[in-house]
Amino acid sequence: MKKIISIILSFCMLFSMTTTTFAANQPTTDTIEGYNFYNNSMTEYLSSAETEDYDKYNLMFTDTFMYSSESFTDRILSLFNVQSSKVIGNNLVKIYESNSISGLLPMSKKIVELSSINDFIYISYISTDNNEITLCYDDNGLNHKTIYNEDTDVLIYDDNNSPYMISNFRHGTYYEISDELLLLINECIENENLNPLYSIDSITLSENDNGIFIEPQIPTSRAVKGFDNETELKEDLESSFPPYSEQLKLTTSKYCSYLGRNIQIKVTETRNNYVKKTVEWYSFAADTAISVIGSWLGVKTSAVPNILSYIGVAVSLLNQIESAVTLSRSAAYTYTGRKSGYAYDITNYNTYVLVIRYSDTGEFHGGYDNNGNFTWIHYDQSTAFNKTDAQVAEQAIGDYNYEVTVNSGININYRP
Repeated sequence: MKKIISIILSFCMLFSMTTTTFAANQPTTDTIEGYNFYNNSMTEYLSSAETEDYDKYNLMFTDTFMYSSESFTDRILSLFNVQSSKVIGNNLVKIYESNSISGLLPMSKKIVELSSINDFIYISYISTDNNEITLCYDDNGLNHKTIYNEDTDVLIYDDNNSPYMISNFRHGTYYEISDELLLLINECIENENLNPLYSIDSITLSENDNGIFIEPQIPTSRAVKGFDNETELKEDLESSFPPYSEQLKLTTSKYCSYLGRNIQIKVTETRNNYVKKTVEWYSFAADTAISVIGSWLGVKTSAVPNILSYIGVAVSLLNQIESAVTLSRSAAYTYTGRKSGYAYDITNYNTYVLVIRYSDTGEFHGGYDNNGNFTWIHYDQSTAFNKTDAQVAEQAIGDYNYEVTVNSGININYRP
């Protein structure tokens, strides 16, 4: 299941950290019991001399193009063919294709998107030196460009007026659960005793038949794109990867040599106990260009108005956000994965007893794809799921047979 979502984290959080694209800042770290909050993104203004080299990414126009009587945007659009057009909020968004634009981009390796939003044209491509480039043109020519490098995590914004550089751009501002708290949570789950967790004020813990769900306690948080709060974000994860407990995977009959008869064996599987591990977030000041937001989210520029419309952030006629906003671009949750083998005990309990259990944690990651869809993936599978049902069944009958053998035909240690 895919949905376009983002999370607004309130400025009234328990921590005090602000990142804007128009103010210099210093790395900071804050800690709420069990969670660490990092703000390592740094903004520095650049001189015109420092941005001269970035002109190589601009469109290189022919003389015929430059001396045309048409408006600048009309000249560019004459090279495009419209593929789609739609109104998002108050924004007219068009997508194009072109067979000739690559010839005007000597640094282009791959065209990502050709689009227009209102009166601005956006040309996004991957450069030959592996930067993500977005050029924004209006009737006066080049309005601005963004240059992002994934390896260095640095963004350059150049508008020929107040260019700046943001280091640790996409991955520098986030919060994550501490190793100590995650270890405590996993121990409580394995020991089936959650009482120690209820005394931790910094987390929200909810229980149901399919286990628990744990998130950091951040006041007045809310989520968007069909979500009223972070509980609905959880529900979206659960819709993509539903939790389940003791799901029957196999029933079979296995021979127990000591008892001289077949014993019923069943194998179950569990995937539950979702714990929010980390979230990447960023605070954007009012008047930030939507191309900068698109670069941070890692989405096409044309997808940004759709994302912003669902969180009620208006886009001005200059294609800038009209109000400050804090967004989330990704999240990670851990889960508990188990495979359990049961034997039907005829020597003591006359019901199924738990003989073997494999248990380990895994992870789900959620984030935006290039088109602005937020989707969840099974990032790291619990090693318990590497065991086949047949392997678990064989281990169960083997351990059960050993139990009754050493105890003169009586099961003592395995219980329902």
